[in-house]
Amino acid sequence: KVIVPAVFHEFDGNKLPSWINSTEMMQKYHYSVHLYQKKDASKPHYIAWNRGTEAGVYLRYIVDHYHHFPDIAVFVHGKPEEHNDHWMDAVRCIRPNATYFTINFAYLSRDTDYWSYFGKGRELWVEQCWREVLKVTWGLESNITEFHRRVPFDRPIEVNFSCCQQFFLSRQHVHRRSLYDWKRLLQIVGQQEQCKAGEPDYTVLYTYHKYLQQGVSPNDLRKQLGPEPVQIPITQEEQNSPKQTEYSLHGIATQGGAMEHLAHVVYGQ
Repeated sequence: KVIVPAVFHEFDGNKLPSWINSTEMMQKYHYSVHLYQKKDASKPHYIAWNRGTEAGVYLRYIVDHYHHFPDIAVFVHGKPEEHNDHWMDAVRCIRPNATYFTINFAYLSRDTDYWSYFGKGRELWVEQCWREVLKVTWGLESNITEFHRRVPFDRPIEVNFSCCQQFFLSRQHVHRRSLYDWKRLLQIVGQQEQCKAGEPDYTVLYTYHKYLQQGVSPNDLRKQLGPEPVQIPITQEEQNSPKQTEYSLHGIATQGGAMEHLAHVVYGQ
């Protein structure tokens, strides 16, 4: 097993946690650690982009190790205990024939309209990103008719999911999808400044038609929304706060959110 933590500033000024630097613990639980970093291009395992929250790191590992993927990779946050105090027990109990399983147990149900609470129209960019991720995941970028049959645009996209993206994944499951598809997902989620560059696909987005039915004119709506901003504040109050600089510049609402809500589809199916 290999544990892959998604880290940015989590360990600044602190010692590495024991599960990263303790040989004794690694031997006890039979794992090694692959630690990426995003701060020094001259050092090993450097990732130049900090987008898509933890998913950017997870997808980078899959792409980098596709042809020599371990039996099991365990993808976790820099501080995995914040979501599961007993996450290491889950690592210890992984069976040899395991394929995919979340090690977080906060189960939620949510649809794309949820993001309208944070600002009118934001859910359109979220919906667009979910659709971009699903098209690649299902190999339907060139078969839009089938994609719209699976994900019609006359209703919001609704999912049941496990919060916060910590899971293990087998080589068998990784190889069910081509390296090209994993690279496309990495590009969309972890490298591009927007999940979808340019104008949204308005006419095939539920959110667009929802606002049209409320009496907003197409021209006004397109002028108000337009392409996904590179930075999206988490809430209106955070427009000028430090939190915007720390999080919102990095696709947390769109790229990171898409992968959190669709992880069971992207990795599990």
